[in-house]
Amino acid sequence: MCWIPVTAGPGNSHTSKSLRLSTLTVLLGLLAGTLLAGIPGALAALPIIASYEAIERIWLKPFLRDGVSEKHELQKDQEFGEKG
Repeated sequence: MCWIPVTAGPGNSHTSKSLRLSTLTVLLGLLAGTLLAGIPGALAALPIIASYEAIERIWLKPFLRDGVSEKHELQKDQEFGEKG
């Protein structure tokens, strides 16, 4: 499991949140970004990977079968623990 610290707000460096991403996801994202665009691609890949959950929930939900988004949320809670 890989924890990526994220600043909670602009100018607020004392408060941070963590994104819970699997190590495999991070490594594959870095590899794909590097193959596509070198070092800048690798750096740009991480925010894209981290935003996938929101993209799925907001934009892809109408195109997915019923319950897929909820199933992914449940799997995430089982793997990483409950939100809180």
